[in-house]
Amino acid sequence: MGRPLTQRMRGCRIGDVITLNTATFRVVGVIQSSSAEGGEIWGDVDRMMAALQRPVFSRVVARVVPGTDIAALSEELQDDSRIPAQVLDEQSYLAKQTTFTGGMLKFLAFFLSAVMGVAAVLGAINTMLAAVAARTHEIGVLLAIGYSRFSIFLAFLVESALIGLIGGLLGLLIALPFNGHETGLSNWNTFTEVSFAFRLTPQLALQSFILAFLLGLIGGALPALRAARLKPVEAFREL
Repeated sequence: MGRPLTQRMRGCRIGDVITLNTATFRVVGVIQSSSAEGGEIWGDVDRMMAALQRPVFSRVVARVVPGTDIAALSEELQDDSRIPAQVLDEQSYLAKQTTFTGGMLKFLAFFLSAVMGVAAVLGAINTMLAAVAARTHEIGVLLAIGYSRFSIFLAFLVESALIGLIGGLLGLLIALPFNGHETGLSNWNTFTEVSFAFRLTPQLALQSFILAFLLGLIGGALPALRAARLKPVEAFREL
């Protein structure tokens, strides 16, 4: 049994007996692997084929010698007159087996990111407009003593970007407890269940910081421009 199955399904621990169709199997070990077999059930091939009533092989998993040219091997076996076969590396094979599920998850990720990104930009605009309104008099003072409009624009833009970075940090802290959390999802390509875990990698964290920084810049651009275009005389009237 793959380790995720022992934690999510009843009767999958060592010593338990499971029934596949009418054949019974005793669990004698747990597969500790981060690859696909970590979420699978492995057993004697003859007994498994008889229990599942599948008289033919659907795939053969092999470990090749390091440095093997997979593309050349695939081309050679694909045209073999005796046993034609399609050769794929593990990553390519799993990608083909989860095209629909993977596409659905990517669509949800992009859709939610877009919705939350728009909300973040609108929140940044609202926050920075309030900041500009509250500091209109101070902006007038800075303009009167010689600060350039570009300096005012840059100051508010950097402030908005820093707020975005703080929001990104808080988001990562909220997501951190879910790192390594395992779950499963139906695979509509094979009508089986796929077990996977959420991973918060350093690369993903860096991408999140960059996105939060950019959203802060976008949200702060309009309020910063408004602050830079204020006239000192008009700003002094705002008390």
